[in-house]
Amino acid sequence: MMNLSIIIPFYNCEKYFPKCLDSVLAQPCLPLEIILVNDGSNDGSEKIAEEYAKKDNRIILYNQENKGIPFARNKGLELASGEYFLFIDADDYIAPNTLYQLYRTAKENDLDVLQFPLIELRNDNKKRRPMFFVNQIMNGVDYFNIMMKKRVIPFAPYMNMVKMSFYKSVNFTFNEKLRRLQDLEFYTKLTIKANRIMNINVPYYYFRIDSNTVEKKVRHNKGFYYQCCCIVHDSFNSFINHEKLNKLTVSHLKWLICYFYSFSYNFDYKGSLKSAEQKQLRCFIRKYIFRNRGWMHPYAYYRLIRTFLP
Repeated sequence: MMNLSIIIPFYNCEKYFPKCLDSVLAQPCLPLEIILVNDGSNDGSEKIAEEYAKKDNRIILYNQENKGIPFARNKGLELASGEYFLFIDADDYIAPNTLYQLYRTAKENDLDVLQFPLIELRNDNKKRRPMFFVNQIMNGVDYFNIMMKKRVIPFAPYMNMVKMSFYKSVNFTFNEKLRRLQDLEFYTKLTIKANRIMNINVPYYYFRIDSNTVEKKVRHNKGFYYQCCCIVHDSFNSFINHEKLNKLTVSHLKWLICYFYSFSYNFDYKGSLKSAEQKQLRCFIRKYIFRNRGWMHPYAYYRLIRTFLP
């Protein structure tokens, strides 16, 4: 078995793709496979992937028609055979010695999930994204509750190294109905189910914000983001009912989905609807807020009220 499976979905990323691949291939010697999933690119990305695959036999290239990021990620997981896996976005890159350090930490501590912070890149300016450091191994429920108390949301593919056997045991996949928030849904549930999870306080990952790749610039119609929130909300409700979670964890899950509901107005509607339509939307959301305020965290309640009751 390979030590690591590095999964890189890509779509029209020829500008930054070589830097991403070079950062992975330059890692110290460690048995790994690099799975490139081409989600129907129509620029030079596929050619770049083919050239790299010819030079390095650790690279596995899979081409598919354009279906979206959740399909590409699921295909990468289907092809992966490593002991641990990590997703990398094709326009991002990792620091030297990242994979060895992450794998050694995960292996020595027998972790199901290892999380780590990242550096945000915007026009080549670097800024560290905040993350609450937990210097101990915990079960997933306790870890999730600590993160939520601190209002930290480290539930992104490129911030998590995951043990393959654990992933297969929980039997989750990325929700292919979602073009947004599918990583939030997937990694939130994965975190809660973990028996052994911890994070480290070293930002190995460089996340490019100002790019135009498969995930970061998803185009959608009005109401799209809100529809994704509704799907995640239903998924979390099913998860809550199935897992019989404690009240604190349930409260934090509901806070999380409400937090994302609060963005749907700005993403989907603000400045794009007629005043009558805006009023209708606010009335609908207002009823939702007031009907459910009993289980909301005060911060989520305040944020939603401020968003939808201007």
